[in-house]
Amino acid sequence: EDPDVSRILKVTEANELEELDDSFDHPLHSTAVDAYGEEHSENESLGHVSAPQRKNTERSKKMHRSKMSDGDVRKCSTADPEDEPLKENVKALNTAQFQAKKKQRPSEKNTSDPSVDSPCSVQVWCPKELKRSPRDITELDVVLAEFEKIAANYRPHIESNVCRKAINGFCSAFKEQITDLIVEVQELKNVKKKNAKVITDIKKKKQQLLQLQEELIRAEPQLIQLQREYAEVQERKSSLRQATELLTDLKELQQDWLDYREENPKEKVVYGTSSLPALLVESRRILGAERHFQNINMKLEEALAVQRGKLSKKH
Repeated sequence: EDPDVSRILKVTEANELEELDDSFDHPLHSTAVDAYGEEHSENESLGHVSAPQRKNTERSKKMHRSKMSDGDVRKCSTADPEDEPLKENVKALNTAQFQAKKKQRPSEKNTSDPSVDSPCSVQVWCPKELKRSPRDITELDVVLAEFEKIAANYRPHIESNVCRKAINGFCSAFKEQITDLIVEVQELKNVKKKNAKVITDIKKKKQQLLQLQEELIRAEPQLIQLQREYAEVQERKSSLRQATELLTDLKELQQDWLDYREENPKEKVVYGTSSLPALLVESRRILGAERHFQNINMKLEEALAVQRGKLSKKH
């Protein structure tokens, strides 16, 4: 017959019940059954021990239980013949749970076995305000999923309301802490992604800026040359405009003068100070004609002298 596990959590005295409420820290693994069975049997045999001694003994045993593995159940069991059926049942329970864990963990040698759960079967905890994808699964998600499975399998075996409340409180606090860590890790990942994107954009902008600076440096001499040519063109354009205006005014003035001379042919031409530039131009033309005539005269005299010399030689 299976042992009555509820006797582990029964307390005979009110002081022991208060101590259990204050210091209960039941580990959620299969070794707790045998360890607590041993502790209960020892507490029954040592019923006259004082409360401080019992408290110290329980504390030392709790620390010892936290260090034990699943394979250490044999060492912590006593030689009491009454606990032999309990030990055998605990060993069977440990073996079943160990085999179940081996089935849940994917094997490295045989990954194609369909009976082995894949990593995609892990439930992803995701609040409404936080977006998560299957690629965001972390160790915390696996821990939370396994913790909820273990807690769900362990709760039906608890008959004490005090222990059930303590376990529920511990599960709620643990789940809240894990979910807070998941949220913080996911937010940190999102911030890192945004930061990497911003850094990439900054690098691209910086590269574009460097390229534009190089193009600006290469185009600066061309810009200076174009500015110089533009200034020269503007200056020539202005000079051409002024010359065109001057010629137009001179044509109009000359036409007015011709019209006036036709209307008054007998009137004597009188030059004033305003006519000095025109007189200078006219005098230059006359002086040039005079020099031209002088040159012609000199050439004619030389030609006559040559002919006279030839005639004198003939006679």
